[in-house]
Amino acid sequence: MKLDDTQLRHLTELDYTSSFALVALTGDGEGVSVVRYAALPEHPGWAEVAFTVKRGWRRAAIATMLYRIVETRARDCGLCGFVAFHLAENEAAAGLLDRLAFDVVGTAGGIVETRKRLGDARCALTPRRP
Repeated sequence: MKLDDTQLRHLTELDYTSSFALVALTGDGEGVSVVRYAALPEHPGWAEVAFTVKRGWRRAAIATMLYRIVETRARDCGLCGFVAFHLAENEAAAGLLDRLAFDVVGTAGGIVETRKRLGDARCALTPRRP
């Protein structure tokens, strides 16, 4: 997959408040995991969080460790909660999000939507993504 300039900027130009990412590297500099979030402008205080872990590194708790840091950063930046999506058949993603205390709020077209409130009740997120 080749990214165009807009997609590349979206993934790499972070403001460390409304968008943030952590990358796990091996001692040789090989990237093995990324956890990132990006604010949802249509839902102030909420962000979509996403995880990726390279094959061979899964089940090593890397995503969990990175997520804990990302969640702390989001709380410190005043975010109210995270939304995460995964394919319905992706049992590993479902298990990870369950362990991280995300709640399933719906499934549409084989995509599962989960949410996790980060402790502040001042923000509401009612509409689901179509």
